[in-house]
Amino acid sequence: MNKHRALYYCMNVDAIFIIFGIISAIYAYTKEDSKKFYIAVAITAISIVLFIVLYVLYNFADHDLKVRWASYLGIKLEDNVDYEKEIEVIKQNFNSDTDRQKNVIAKPNFGGTKPFCDFNVIKNGDIYYACVVEANLKLFAPSKFVHQVLPAVVVYSLDEFYNKNPFELKNIAKTLYAERHNNILKNETNYFSNIKITNDGLKDKNVYMTTIMAYRKHLPWGGLPSSNLIVPVIANPNSSTSVFILDSKYWTNSLIAGYLNDIISQDSQNNMPNNKVEDIFGDL
Repeated sequence: MNKHRALYYCMNVDAIFIIFGIISAIYAYTKEDSKKFYIAVAITAISIVLFIVLYVLYNFADHDLKVRWASYLGIKLEDNVDYEKEIEVIKQNFNSDTDRQKNVIAKPNFGGTKPFCDFNVIKNGDIYYACVVEANLKLFAPSKFVHQVLPAVVVYSLDEFYNKNPFELKNIAKTLYAERHNNILKNETNYFSNIKITNDGLKDKNVYMTTIMAYRKHLPWGGLPSSNLIVPVIANPNSSTSVFILDSKYWTNSLIAGYLNDIISQDSQNNMPNNKVEDIFGDL
């Protein structure tokens, strides 16, 4: 059991103690038993303080994650990247990880997400390039709550053409967003899964648009530094309604550098030391 999961269970157990303490305090108060009342209040107070501590530990970035994210800032953006080879390396990185909980996201704290949290796709899906079409505005700002899960929309393709040319997905994403008032994106609260794009220019290509649950911890920056970013996703539209962005620990340096290009450029201009991750990632 990893630290994050252990903290989650501890929070739930502590919540039970809080409820028990409140009920006991009310019961003792009605019975006018002051001794038991004060004991129950003390148990409740201690449990609430412990819950706050556990909540902070559960949600905030740990040291290892900060170090990993800080290391990304030293990666240089290369020219003439062979993206077909890059995605093969990403697949190798992912498949070599034997952790049963790999790429599992935290439980979203809002409704309607069950169809988008089918973790079987992690075992049965394949890895493709995707481009972010739109996302919850909170994802465009850094946050201390790295285990936060928020909705986004991506477009991806099963065709090998996009393995070689992932930036072609940007053109599709930009068009879909520009026409959002006339397509499925017009209702921002409407979640949808693996809608095949049937534009005239895509008749012979398997291109899909879908809602995803974006897990801050899996993103190199804990969020989206800009719009229309290229990300690797794991999907299987024939058998699963879920699509997940791959944890950045499986990404190649080239893909990470492209993702963080805006931040890295700003870092170089300001001559910021790479170990100043707090300055870049919103004082995590």
